[in-house]
Amino acid sequence: MAKGQSELVRQLNGMRGATVQGSVTMVMNAVIARVPVDQYPGVQSLPGVKRVYFSRPQRMLLDTSAVIEKAQGLWSKAGGRAEAGRGIKIGIIDSGINITNPMFIDDPLTPLMHFPKGETHFANNKVIVARNCIHLLARGKCCFFKYLNFP
Repeated sequence: MAKGQSELVRQLNGMRGATVQGSVTMVMNAVIARVPVDQYPGVQSLPGVKRVYFSRPQRMLLDTSAVIEKAQGLWSKAGGRAEAGRGIKIGIIDSGINITNPMFIDDPLTPLMHFPKGETHFANNKVIVARNCIHLLARGKCCFFKYLNFP
């Protein structure tokens, strides 16, 4: 932990509803914690805290993305929507996806042999490999990896 982080973590752990999730030192000196919004002023006033960043979960509705991206024109060039993307696998490294989003529904995909892999509770027949790297935060690295299957 960087200078001052140990004391800040101790104080955060003593706050009602606060949960320290990790810390970073490579890009910035920061502690990552979940804190109830009514506790933000208390966190802001802790010694050594320069700024509190509010981050709320995003619930994007991507069920219209194909229309926005004009995918229908591409599907016809690929042999129709049923054939578009057949055999294509895409790797995504990001901060996480909501596997319950309609964009990631795996019905009626057939499971691939030897899949899913990784942390399978984050996977299905479409999201075929998942790995949560939150434990890497302490070393200044973080990613959430998902590997997608398209029929």
